[in-house]
Amino acid sequence: MNDNGYKVCYREEGRKRYKRLWNCNTYGGAEWTMQRCMREPPRAKDGKVLKKPTWKIIPITHRELQVIQGNCPFDFP
Repeated sequence: MNDNGYKVCYREEGRKRYKRLWNCNTYGGAEWTMQRCMREPPRAKDGKVLKKPTWKIIPITHRELQVIQGNCPFDFP
């Protein structure tokens, strides 16, 4: 079990790196999000249609969590 959460990532055909699309608190939530994205593929952040995306669920590391929380406008205890 990962206490930091999970990220749903995609990789387009011909690319090497995965891009984060969504953060989820539970693995079940990440699975549901990934299945929904497979049925109805979203558009990339710049508005283009994704070309044959490969989906993957990756655990969020503690270091990534600090960066995510650092960019949030709310205070965490």
